[in-house]
Amino acid sequence: MVLKNRLGLVCMLVPAAAMGQVLDFETLPGGGTPVDDQPLPRTTPYVVDGIEVRIGFDSTGDGFADTDALFEAVGDDGTDGYNVCFQENDTARSGLDAQLGSFFLRWVDPVQSLAALPPPLVIDYNLPVQAFSGEIWDLDSFTTFERWHIVAYNGSGDVVADLTSPVTEPGCSGNTFDGEPWIFSVAAVDIRKIIITFDGDASSVGLAFNNFLSNSFLPGPTLIARTPDAAEGLERGHQGVPSVTLVWSEPVRVDPGDVSVVDESGQAVPFTLGGSGTQITTITFEAGFLLLNDVYTITVADTAVAVSNNAPLDGDGDGIAGGAYVLPLRHTCLADVATPLGVLDLGDITAFVNEFLNNCQ
Repeated sequence: MVLKNRLGLVCMLVPAAAMGQVLDFETLPGGGTPVDDQPLPRTTPYVVDGIEVRIGFDSTGDGFADTDALFEAVGDDGTDGYNVCFQENDTARSGLDAQLGSFFLRWVDPVQSLAALPPPLVIDYNLPVQAFSGEIWDLDSFTTFERWHIVAYNGSGDVVADLTSPVTEPGCSGNTFDGEPWIFSVAAVDIRKIIITFDGDASSVGLAFNNFLSNSFLPGPTLIARTPDAAEGLERGHQGVPSVTLVWSEPVRVDPGDVSVVDESGQAVPFTLGGSGTQITTITFEAGFLLLNDVYTITVADTAVAVSNNAPLDGDGDGIAGGAYVLPLRHTCLADVATPLGVLDLGDITAFVNEFLNNCQ
């Protein structure tokens, strides 16, 4: 793929303002409402905050859009963007209808007659942006898996961000995004081009692209409190820690596969999980495995998502959806006051005596 020589080329067209910052594809670049199967001209930009955004498909593999995307109206009409298990095509699961809206973008061939996989979707800017986010709906497959690879390039054609969607289970009863959006959010310096490419092993899938935020990123749920809440993750006491409670900024769907707990030696610690779909997630260590004179590292992956819109967890607290939450939690007994922690020796007695004689000064 050759990108460097032509990234600066901009078609000299008169753009029209987009309706707000989010490109939800409910309107045309020039205003007005699209109709089902209407092309989005790849050379006619939306304009967001004064920046031109052009969208199209690259059917030749040279990194440049040469085929228009189509507006797809929601609902089963015989030329659809994606299949949904046990309900009409091009519809959202319960509670997500408003998020899907009335239109999204799809590849030229409908899912009913796909002869091949969709080619890469290309998004071009005439000026650099610092972030973007969007949605790909209905990540699933009947017998294999669907996965998408998102790469952002700067004005020199260098990769500045790289993101891959999660692999979902095949079939209608597995862990999938069937009728739901997978939301991605990326921040980087000097983004001028985004290419979204199919990276799974399915032989035939549709692409449903929606709710693109240009020059902005989507926040995700963050941790606002936890129990135990000892400073620096150090818990003291004569009893061990039986459970950990995490309080999020909004309800979060957390599955057992999103969470891991390992001890100081790296061995997995068995636990049960409670509170999925609420603001409070409880991780309870199974009998015989409470945290006692050890270090447990709890990781909640960003496959845990907001109930409201599927936004990935912002576990690293950088303000952008995505990033695991990692909590190292150490327990020591009350008498273990000197390093190395986890060992009771003369050093602990000496430290205690010094503190006692100096009135903790």
